[in-house]
Amino acid sequence: MFVCSNMENTKIAVPTPKIAFLFLGLLTAGFSYAQSPSFRQQFTQRINTNPALLGMGNYEGKDYGRVGATSRAQWLSLEGRLFTQALSYDGKLNNTRASLGGSIIATDLYSGSGNNAKYSHFMGTLGYAYTLPTRKFNTQFGIALQYSNYSFGSGRYTWSDQVDPNFTGFVLPTQEPMATIVKNAFHVSAGALMYNKNFFFGGSVYNINQPDISIYPGNNMILKTKINIQGGVNLYSKIPGLIFTPHLYLMKQGTTSAGTVALNVKLDNLQFGLGVQGSQFSDPINNTKASNVGLTNYVGFHYGKLNLGYSIDWNLTYGNGQLPITHEISLGILTHQTTAKSQLHRVRLPEF
Repeated sequence: MFVCSNMENTKIAVPTPKIAFLFLGLLTAGFSYAQSPSFRQQFTQRINTNPALLGMGNYEGKDYGRVGATSRAQWLSLEGRLFTQALSYDGKLNNTRASLGGSIIATDLYSGSGNNAKYSHFMGTLGYAYTLPTRKFNTQFGIALQYSNYSFGSGRYTWSDQVDPNFTGFVLPTQEPMATIVKNAFHVSAGALMYNKNFFFGGSVYNINQPDISIYPGNNMILKTKINIQGGVNLYSKIPGLIFTPHLYLMKQGTTSAGTVALNVKLDNLQFGLGVQGSQFSDPINNTKASNVGLTNYVGFHYGKLNLGYSIDWNLTYGNGQLPITHEISLGILTHQTTAKSQLHRVRLPEF
């Protein structure tokens, strides 16, 4: 027997150390499905939406390198708080049809009265994209190589061998192999996108190699393939500076699926967005399903080569009213100008 707890909260008994690591492995897999790094403002962290989106930073008909920073906070009114931070860069290689990019993402789950970090996921990504131009639209292909590190705050749990024989408390040192509660994984992703100034449509597949992320050897916890589909059209009005961009985003990974249909409105330097989102998770072990529907809205300010955005997700599902809103803030900066070879089309992507 061992005991896992929040230190300050009720302790949970689990039969054996092997099952303990199985539990941790299941928790990892659960985060992998439902909390695989993704952002509402998906076009800020483009390499994590579709590797084929690399190198598409442009301003006034010229190409630029692009830096994107995003901070996402979930479940703030609950005991468990999930924070995700991301920083990325992408840009075209001068006088070529190729683009390069990279990103780092850190996710941490905090819980308990001491606000302890119980789960952490670090991911680094490198990506490459290549453009095939035609007269009416471009097609861009991308590939990404990713490294992930999953870890659990071993010092934030207590174990059965720490219990004093006289049951005076958890005072003894544990003999559990704490180093085992860390898992490294490498995964490969790819995507494609067709676009011009009037539309964009593409898809991506992440975790093509489906790496084993088991905490305990032999549990065979596979990081499932994640499929993304994104598309939209730009509707230019007769009013100068006013552009409407209806767009959609669909995702499926393992037993989790999600989708968003939204409208982005650009009026000179201001951008607004409103959308409906839905998600569903199936648990084949317990034969249960959970779903959620909500609204998402966005406001952004564009000034020259700088874009600042803020979005909120609102839960609407009856029975899940206790789920708090999710906040996300992003910053996009166009850096140095680049020169692409045979660049016939440039796409305008919604920041939301």
